[in-house]
Amino acid sequence: MALSNIVPLLNAPRAAAAPAADMTYHGGPVIANVEIVAVYWGSFWQQQATLISQLEGYFNYIVTSSFLDMLAEYSTPTQTIGEGTFNSSVTVTTSEPGGGSGTVSDAQIQTALQQWTQDGTIPAVNANTLYFVFLPQNVTSTLNGSSSCQQYCGYHSSAGSIYYALMPYSDCSGCTQGSELDTLTVISSHELAESITDPSWPSGSGTGWFDDNTGNEIGDVCVGNTTQLGNYTIQQVWSQKQNACASAPA
Repeated sequence: MALSNIVPLLNAPRAAAAPAADMTYHGGPVIANVEIVAVYWGSFWQQQATLISQLEGYFNYIVTSSFLDMLAEYSTPTQTIGEGTFNSSVTVTTSEPGGGSGTVSDAQIQTALQQWTQDGTIPAVNANTLYFVFLPQNVTSTLNGSSSCQQYCGYHSSAGSIYYALMPYSDCSGCTQGSELDTLTVISSHELAESITDPSWPSGSGTGWFDDNTGNEIGDVCVGNTTQLGNYTIQQVWSQKQNACASAPA
């Protein structure tokens, strides 16, 4: 079974309609009221003020949108998923991903996040915090023997109590979705939904909501189903209540 915490290549051939899915809950936490921290790692981002501002607008919009409202159906007996907030953007230029080698592993991402939360480089973690880590152009991410732009366009995971989504600068043919902004909003909407509904990956598999038959999380079922939400292009995700890919409650 393929890893379900990745965004697979977006331009790969796929069925015209999303397959039916049966999402079940596996006893772990969800993120009730997400607090997004966007972390831009590397000196590359010092020259990307416009794109960062656009992404801030997107995050501020989506955390109180119908997209978040729809995710309430994936609440648990102890947690109710509601709308969230965008906390802040942080540009980290004291180091480069992978030490400037052009490749950064998931282990290095986790080590960096743990260090940044401890030394105050980024806001401290709480039960609702979700860090979006954006990599520079021409830096390859690696995860369990797979590479960005070869097998995936992004992923989400956890390091203890730290929940994060990893966002390569996906300007490759397998991941582009129009403009730079469109590409990043499509990929990040997939990972936002899956991070909220299945944030904890303690040993290679999630503990929240996913389909036991396929391992798919709610974004995986709907890869390729993009739509316009406000001024932004996003990916729809699976609604168990609607038995379809959707971006708003029924």
